[in-house]
Amino acid sequence: IIIAALRRWPFRLKHIPFLTAHVGLIMILTGTLIKSYWGTQGAMLLVEGSGNDQIIVAQSGVLSLEDRLGKIYKFPIKNQTIDSNDLVELINFYPHHEFKYALLNSVQSDDVEKEVEKAFSEGLRVQQVSRENNKIIDENLNFDTQLNFSKEKGFDQPKILVDNITIPLDGSLSLLNQSDGHQSVRVEIERPSTFLLLNDNEGDHYLVFFDEHGRVDCDIFRHNELSTIVVYEEGYGGYAVQSTFEHEKLNLVEKEESQILALKEDLQLAFAEAEQLTPPIELLRSGCQDNFCDQFVQFLIDWDKSNEWIYPYEKQVDWSLISQDQLNAAYWSMILLDQLNEDNRDKAPWKYLCVSGSCPEQSLIEQMFAISETLPNDYEIKPEESTRLITILLRAYGIHLRTLLRRIPPQTETITLESPLIPKFKVIPPLKKLEDNRPLITVKIEDKVIPVGYDPYSTSLKWPILGGKYLIQYRPEFLTIPYHVRLREGCQIDYPDSQQTFSYECDLIVTGETSEEISLSMNHVHQTWDGYRFYLANVTTSDGHSAKKVQLIVNHDPARYVLTYPGGGIVAMGIVLLFWLRPYRRK
Repeated sequence: IIIAALRRWPFRLKHIPFLTAHVGLIMILTGTLIKSYWGTQGAMLLVEGSGNDQIIVAQSGVLSLEDRLGKIYKFPIKNQTIDSNDLVELINFYPHHEFKYALLNSVQSDDVEKEVEKAFSEGLRVQQVSRENNKIIDENLNFDTQLNFSKEKGFDQPKILVDNITIPLDGSLSLLNQSDGHQSVRVEIERPSTFLLLNDNEGDHYLVFFDEHGRVDCDIFRHNELSTIVVYEEGYGGYAVQSTFEHEKLNLVEKEESQILALKEDLQLAFAEAEQLTPPIELLRSGCQDNFCDQFVQFLIDWDKSNEWIYPYEKQVDWSLISQDQLNAAYWSMILLDQLNEDNRDKAPWKYLCVSGSCPEQSLIEQMFAISETLPNDYEIKPEESTRLITILLRAYGIHLRTLLRRIPPQTETITLESPLIPKFKVIPPLKKLEDNRPLITVKIEDKVIPVGYDPYSTSLKWPILGGKYLIQYRPEFLTIPYHVRLREGCQIDYPDSQQTFSYECDLIVTGETSEEISLSMNHVHQTWDGYRFYLANVTTSDGHSAKKVQLIVNHDPARYVLTYPGGGIVAMGIVLLFWLRPYRRK
């Protein structure tokens, strides 16, 4: 361009349009060269509510070593080589790799559900024991195991069914026999304690625990999705994955005894603090002179062992403590239950009655108390009948040993398993998207050969080396810009009545010498007076549990307003002058 302009020497007035266009071209090219050598282009990753003043330089790589004092040693990697250094030597460079955490060595299985059921059934013993004398009645029970294990949720209300008895295998009610109060026998479970570690073809790991009494628990580790990790000495001591199980050491008998003891303590405190008790409990207390709490709990235990829905209470009580309506409901409930048991003992669950819930007796009592005001009261209570009315009242108020024990929290101990967390790298073919490829390097540091994967945003873990002396990371180079950018909100705009994305937008607070609020979208950028331009590149929408993330592209052209834009204007002016003045037309 300069040579073409000098060929017009000596310059004349007719050369002004030509020289003007050439000066503008030189200014544009000079601005482009300045941008290439001294300009900046990079990315900035922001999370809602956070801010940053550093950008990630594209296509750059730095091997970073950080000691325990916080001093950082940087070794730039350019053209797949590293500067000659006595500490670090670059052995290999691979342009493409994948990375994952190595959790634990486990058993590979394509059918995890089947493996869990098979492991639980090995060595499993289910036996029936008498509550009266604790003797084994039957060691070869027919039972149905329903673990309800799935790869999505783990165990979902696992239980064992024996006749009309349901035995939960997890939670606060684990091992407690559930059968609507008919508990003349109990079912006990025994099996060897087992920790089972499985992984499926998707890379998910399942840590399953069976204790010696049949309780079950599970912890799931998704492929490359660890919810929490343990960090020792800020990373210098390494990383680990922990799995915690709340384990009850007590068997069924010990658990029931401990719960009864806890029930006594809770009732003593409740009876001492309560100004007024429920009518059936006041009725029971009227027949006791002392130690009412112990006698009340013992009555509940005897009632539970009797295998009877209605159980007699032999002591004299003050019936004036309850209303006539409640007495009517209790009396007619007792009469109806007795009559139905005599006439329909083999026709469960009384198909001609309209009752709700899994227990028709309880539903019947609740319905009778609901219509207590309309029941007749011209009857005479016999002495042997009055002793049984109290348990009807207790049933109406939901008071029974099993219902009270459900409110007692279990006594547990914590079992913690821990596995070291280490990275695993594998060289892979190039991916379709260039930005998805991540290089892998192998470096030698003091006779230690270490593979290090590229972290494009410097958000992953720094790994300890040389016995925890340093933390190593292969990351891009960071540059500080004179603006602090804070993300207020990012959003995704869809087409009406569709889930197809129309555009992404975000609201930012950009703070330099002054602070201003700006909005960016896919078609709207922000420019500063000194040549910084901010583009919205991507918005990661929220899943409802985490904040949204926004990726910005930051471009800095220091000569934009000095050379590039003025040069473009001068070129345009020169072109206009060339066509308007037509200095080279022939006369």
